[in-house]
Amino acid sequence: MVGSLSDTTRGTRPPSLDSRRSESSRGPTPTAGEWSELRCSKLPDVHAPLTSRVALDTLYSLLADADFAKEQELLDAEIVTRRHAVAA
Repeated sequence: MVGSLSDTTRGTRPPSLDSRRSESSRGPTPTAGEWSELRCSKLPDVHAPLTSRVALDTLYSLLADADFAKEQELLDAEIVTRRHAVAA
């Protein structure tokens, strides 16, 4: 039976898992537009094309990465502002 537990334990993978594996090895690389969508909210947009392309755990990881990058940029800007204030 294709897709059964015994297939995966014998080392043969069902075709559906093989196709997902090859896609995930490239990685779900968001486009520039998708990154800006990811940065807008901490919750996924269920209507965004990226949502249907990646696994749910990957989507939440991308959302976390986008949120971290956004917060890091804010912190960096604050540090620069404070350094200029101290230097003046």
